[in-house]
Amino acid sequence: MSRFIVLLPRMEVTGANALSAWWFLAPPSPTAYVGFGQALALKCLPPELAHQFIGVGTVIHDYRLRAEKVNGAYSLLPHQLRAAALINTDDYSSKNKNALSLQPTARCDMTVSLAIVFDEGASVNMDYVEIFLRNARMAGGAVAMDSPKPITLENMREVKNHLKTGFALHARNDLMVPAEGEDALDALLSATLPTTEQRQASPWLMPATMGFVTVTDIRDRVWTRDGHPHAFAEPLVGLVQLKSLKDTFIPTWKYERPSERVFLVGH
Repeated sequence: MSRFIVLLPRMEVTGANALSAWWFLAPPSPTAYVGFGQALALKCLPPELAHQFIGVGTVIHDYRLRAEKVNGAYSLLPHQLRAAALINTDDYSSKNKNALSLQPTARCDMTVSLAIVFDEGASVNMDYVEIFLRNARMAGGAVAMDSPKPITLENMREVKNHLKTGFALHARNDLMVPAEGEDALDALLSATLPTTEQRQASPWLMPATMGFVTVTDIRDRVWTRDGHPHAFAEPLVGLVQLKSLKDTFIPTWKYERPSERVFLVGH
């Protein structure tokens, strides 16, 4: 089926979430980009035509973790910009009864291009696209108002020719195959070892949240956003790689639902 693309070129995003799972820091995961594309589609398509949204191609141009390196430290130390929300006295620091305890946070600033893919003939209102971007949030970060205006293109080849430079986001599920006696986590840790050999074999490789699995039943709960059904979930972590546009294509990331309990994105 023929399609067309709304390209959001070189969006400047500040304060995006760099902690999509509790045990690693990285640029926002593909779940964030596909969710952003769907949010835009829901605002810019008639409700009965929401199915005309296909997926999102992602190109990262720049990434800056809000962190600093202290003398003698092995790694970057993220800035802590947020304390706990007050619920009861248990939220206070154990050492200072006048201060709320800090929560683990990590933020980043980035420049990213998103190619939002629709079925050909989808009635996307470009005025609504620009209105959406005025207050848009990408992985919790704010999209700068002076980012370049969105444009429409016919295919990913035109997107690549328009952007010229950047790094396309690719899934690397092939590296998640464990060796005998290991599990998927062993495979992930082995693939991301900070060695010269690994960096030469798979440069710009990093973990990312690829979806979620529910750990409770989906049901109505009080105080949910917009009254939607709710379930508690755990992140499903895999590997992604940034590949230069000079050497590769731009894949389209889409939603997948392999089972009732599992939600994924992939291409």
